[in-house]
Amino acid sequence: MNSATYDYVPMAMPQGALVVAIPVLVVSIISLAASVMLFLMQFYHSERWSCMSSVIATFKHLAGVSILTAAVDVSLMAIAVSCSTSASICQQFWYITHWRHDRVSEYEQAKLGVDKPTLAIGPLTLGPSLVLFWIQVYFYNVLS
Repeated sequence: MNSATYDYVPMAMPQGALVVAIPVLVVSIISLAASVMLFLMQFYHSERWSCMSSVIATFKHLAGVSILTAAVDVSLMAIAVSCSTSASICQQFWYITHWRHDRVSEYEQAKLGVDKPTLAIGPLTLGPSLVLFWIQVYFYNVLS
């Protein structure tokens, strides 16, 4: 394929998409700050020690949910949300800065999927965007 085929693909993200991308990025940063503050608040209010004793007690007794297990759940949920949101922010920065690269790679991947329908099951992106997508999917499953 020559480069003339992709001349219609803009180098940077179109202005109409930036109008939506920037507020989404701001909300994501606020979400990351809130989840980090939740974990730090739990950590500084001496819930960090109850986390270890709760995990040990849970594995020893394997009995219902105790009050200490709730502290572990909140801490682990805050960590999972922080990791997922960090991956989302990184993916958004990648998406904004590498617009043309993503569009061209998605088009090439879609062309491969015409003959082999199994290639169309996953996302069409490749490289860092694909890795960040699967990190987010993993943490969404952890949170559910």
